[in-house]
Amino acid sequence: MEKIETTGRTLARDKSVNPTVRRWMRLLHVIFSASWFGGNLSLILLNFMTPRPDTASALVLQHVIFHSIATTIVATASILSLLSGLLLCWKSSWGFFRHRWVVVKIIVTLVVIVFCATISGPAIEETIELSRTLGMEALHNEVYLGNAMLSAVVQPAIFAILVFLAYLSIFKPWSKRKTAQ
Repeated sequence: MEKIETTGRTLARDKSVNPTVRRWMRLLHVIFSASWFGGNLSLILLNFMTPRPDTASALVLQHVIFHSIATTIVATASILSLLSGLLLCWKSSWGFFRHRWVVVKIIVTLVVIVFCATISGPAIEETIELSRTLGMEALHNEVYLGNAMLSAVVQPAIFAILVFLAYLSIFKPWSKRKTAQ
């Protein structure tokens, strides 16, 4: 372990991860984050740009496609983005708690993932089930319409949050956290 002197404090930098490995870790983190971003954007486009289905099977298919993107691309990319970000914190000088922007990114990412897993995801599954059992009548069901409204609000909100997380990564606002001396 090598010690590096910066602004009067000594930071330990683990040399077990060389700069090339750190670059690969950052690249994977960017790929996973971009996949999360793109998957969420796809959900928004599906939500607002697809025409209203005219048959029950088309209605079910629309929701199954939405669910597939949400679970295979968005959920997977969000988890991998979180894990690669945590790995970067662990194996770099950023640390987990040294910078406020890192702490905010971790907390916000966890909140979004938990929200999607506990509220948004089950609502999507319920929408599929309602469209399967009720067919086109689902379009007049209060629960179905509530889930549709939830999705219409949540997906753009998550997109805005992801833009905020990207902002934090690029601009790294706020100073370092004060540590006890």
